[in-house]
Amino acid sequence: MKVMNAVGARPNFIKIAPLIREMRKRGTVEPYLVHIGQHYDAAMAGQFFDDFGIPKPNVSLDVGPGSHALQASEVMRCIEPVMERQRPDFVLGVGDVNSTLAVAVTATKLHIPVARVEAGLRSFDRTMPEEINRRVTDAVFPVGWLQGRTDCVAHFGRVSLSTRRSARKKDHRQIVFCGTVTRLISHFPCRH
Repeated sequence: MKVMNAVGARPNFIKIAPLIREMRKRGTVEPYLVHIGQHYDAAMAGQFFDDFGIPKPNVSLDVGPGSHALQASEVMRCIEPVMERQRPDFVLGVGDVNSTLAVAVTATKLHIPVARVEAGLRSFDRTMPEEINRRVTDAVFPVGWLQGRTDCVAHFGRVSLSTRRSARKKDHRQIVFCGTVTRLISHFPCRH
């Protein structure tokens, strides 16, 4: 199974480090790391790769700074050919940054499943760019790892998951309550 891990900013680096380590331990998962470059210099990215033992990315897109629209469109333009060449089994996005949104939308349009760590988290403050990113990204993921049931309640508008699923028969999302990111690694397949 090939998993494209797309990371763009400091919070993503911290969350992806234990996941990539675990993927590499398992014989069934091939991690493919794409550094979007939303945070790009040594202080904002390089140091995190070194400190957390994150391997050198397979691809660096070097998107850099810019407005939300500029960053998102540049990520989409740059990552689409990478996804087409690599054809991962799914794309893993973490967090709520502009690059996570852009990667999720691009993968969805290419019919590549999207999984998201921290799915369902909400501030309910639509003036925050991150809240918009969360809502759009969560609208397209088929697999979401949530830290707890309260996240699910927030994501599904205080309606139970089973009720919401039956109301929308075409919603085949898989929700996994995993706790923290370090507990998430137990959900990756392992060769025995």
